[in-house]
Amino acid sequence: MLARAVIRAGQTALMDKGSTRHIDLGRKRQLYAARGLPWYWFVDLANNELVVLRNDSGVFVEVQRLTSGTTMGPVEITLTVADL
Repeated sequence: MLARAVIRAGQTALMDKGSTRHIDLGRKRQLYAARGLPWYWFVDLANNELVVLRNDSGVFVEVQRLTSGTTMGPVEITLTVADL
Protein backbone atom coordinates (compact mmCIF):
# COMPACT_ATOMS: atom_id res chain seq x y z
CA MET A 1 0.00 0.00 0.00
CA LEU A 2 1.27 3.47 -0.85
CA ALA A 3 1.69 6.06 1.83
CA ARG A 4 -0.45 9.13 1.24
CA ALA A 5 1.69 11.94 -0.14
CA VAL A 6 1.25 15.29 1.54
CA ILE A 7 1.67 18.03 -1.02
CA ARG A 8 1.24 21.51 0.42
CA ALA A 9 -0.15 24.50 -1.47
CA GLY A 10 2.69 26.30 -3.19
CA GLN A 11 5.05 23.34 -2.92
CA THR A 12 7.27 23.24 -6.00
CA ALA A 13 9.23 20.01 -5.63
CA LEU A 14 9.34 16.69 -3.83
CA MET A 15 12.32 14.38 -3.49
CA ASP A 16 12.01 10.66 -2.81
CA LYS A 17 14.91 8.47 -1.78
CA GLY A 18 14.48 4.81 -1.31
CA SER A 19 14.68 1.27 -2.46
CA THR A 20 11.16 1.09 -3.91
CA ARG A 21 12.19 2.32 -7.35
CA HIS A 22 9.34 0.61 -9.21
CA ILE A 23 6.76 2.28 -6.93
CA ASP A 24 8.48 5.68 -6.77
CA LEU A 25 8.89 5.97 -10.54
CA GLY A 26 5.59 4.24 -11.26
CA ARG A 27 2.48 4.84 -9.17
CA LYS A 28 3.90 7.63 -6.95
CA ARG A 29 5.08 9.50 -10.03
CA GLN A 30 1.56 9.35 -11.48
CA LEU A 31 -0.08 10.44 -8.22
CA TYR A 32 2.25 13.39 -7.70
CA ALA A 33 1.75 14.57 -11.29
CA ALA A 34 -2.04 14.28 -10.98
CA ARG A 35 -1.93 16.40 -7.81
CA GLY A 36 -0.12 19.14 -9.72
CA LEU A 37 3.36 18.94 -8.20
CA PRO A 38 5.61 20.87 -10.65
CA TRP A 39 8.87 18.95 -10.00
CA TYR A 40 9.73 15.47 -8.75
CA TRP A 41 13.31 14.51 -7.94
CA PHE A 42 14.05 10.84 -7.33
CA VAL A 43 17.31 9.65 -5.79
CA ASP A 44 17.82 6.30 -7.51
CA LEU A 45 19.98 4.32 -5.09
CA ALA A 46 20.06 1.25 -7.34
CA ASN A 47 21.64 3.19 -10.23
CA ASN A 48 23.47 5.82 -8.15
CA GLU A 49 21.79 8.77 -9.85
CA LEU A 50 19.36 11.64 -9.41
CA VAL A 51 16.39 11.67 -11.79
CA VAL A 52 14.79 15.10 -12.29
CA LEU A 53 11.21 15.14 -13.63
CA ARG A 54 9.00 18.10 -14.63
CA ASN A 55 5.21 18.06 -14.69
CA ASP A 56 4.02 18.64 -18.24
CA SER A 57 0.21 18.89 -18.29
CA GLY A 58 -0.28 16.25 -15.60
CA VAL A 59 2.46 13.86 -16.71
CA PHE A 60 6.03 13.86 -15.39
CA VAL A 61 8.69 13.91 -18.08
CA GLU A 62 12.35 13.30 -17.38
CA VAL A 63 14.41 16.44 -17.94
CA GLN A 64 17.72 15.39 -16.47
CA ARG A 65 19.56 12.39 -15.05
CA LEU A 66 22.65 13.07 -12.96
CA THR A 67 25.13 10.49 -11.76
CA SER A 68 27.61 10.79 -8.91
CA GLY A 69 30.54 12.97 -9.88
CA THR A 70 28.47 15.07 -12.30
CA THR A 71 29.46 18.72 -12.45
CA MET A 72 27.31 21.38 -14.03
CA GLY A 73 26.41 25.05 -14.10
CA PRO A 74 28.41 28.25 -13.75
CA VAL A 75 29.38 27.17 -10.25
CA GLU A 76 30.96 23.74 -10.14
CA ILE A 77 28.89 21.39 -8.01
CA THR A 78 29.91 17.79 -7.45
CA LEU A 79 26.91 15.56 -6.92
CA THR A 80 27.27 12.51 -4.72
CA VAL A 81 23.96 10.67 -4.82
CA ALA A 82 24.66 8.80 -1.59
CA ASP A 83 24.86 12.15 0.25
CA LEU A 84 21.37 13.28 -0.81
